[in-house]
Amino acid sequence: MKILLSVDGSGVHAIMGAQFLKNLELELKKNNSSIYEKFDFYAGTSSGALLVGALVYGEKNGCQLVDELLTYDNIKKTFKKSWIDKISNTDKNCLITGYNIDQHEIRFFKSYYHKLIDKKTGKNFPKEIVSTVDAIDVSSAAPGIFPQVKYIDKNPEKDTDKKTKYGLDGAFFATNPTDCAYADMLKFNNDDNDIRILSLGLGKSDIDWKIGSKTSKFGIIQWASFGNLIERMNYLKVPIVNYRMDSFTNVLGHQYLRIGDISVKSIPLDSSKESDYYKLIELGNELWKENKEKVLKLLFN
Repeated sequence: MKILLSVDGSGVHAIMGAQFLKNLELELKKNNSSIYEKFDFYAGTSSGALLVGALVYGEKNGCQLVDELLTYDNIKKTFKKSWIDKISNTDKNCLITGYNIDQHEIRFFKSYYHKLIDKKTGKNFPKEIVSTVDAIDVSSAAPGIFPQVKYIDKNPEKDTDKKTKYGLDGAFFATNPTDCAYADMLKFNNDDNDIRILSLGLGKSDIDWKIGSKTSKFGIIQWASFGNLIERMNYLKVPIVNYRMDSFTNVLGHQYLRIGDISVKSIPLDSSKESDYYKLIELGNELWKENKEKVLKLLFN
């Protein structure tokens, strides 16, 4: 059995996801287990990458996630020098998404690149040189909220030399990274039919979606100001992945559970309000209560 935990990107809504994972951690402790022990494969985009990174590299359990602010500086303070060196420095398989601006390049930061075979040479790819902190920083650099990230990169699949690159939010192409990680799981586990996936969404803003009658004369300014264009483009990627995952796992006989596509009551992705923080904590508890039995069935049955 191999189990994947995939966490979406959605700004400060990650607080809801962290609270959900805290509840999961407490439940697993009753079975003498933990999130780190139970899951074999991890994937995260943007703020989801912060949560996944803290679990895999930061030696944090689900209970501790809630007490961590989801910013680069706090993550850097939390993480230890012993593993900052490279993203490959873990026994877990972990995928973090990013986007390189100048190259218009989708970037997967994978702890397991060196386990994959280069079809051109027949040899394993080299290990990633990118640090975990840089990978998470790139993945969570949402335009308009955080600046682009300048870092040294050498893509094992494409580059021969180290290059200075400028990275942005992995949500450009994978708000929900579940199918990206699942594709690699299949490469590792083609002889193991017991693959299970828990895909954790971080909700969607309760905005005014019904504006069709008003958009006939919208230009870019109107779309940006009143059309919630970014929210629409980001969220549309989520059900598409869910559609694929439902189809693929059904055909291959794998177990797939998607949760978290709920309203977050108009809480902006960059909110710093204390009241919104506690609303998200409450939503995380509600998400756990509503899905507890299904999650435990996926993990233990």
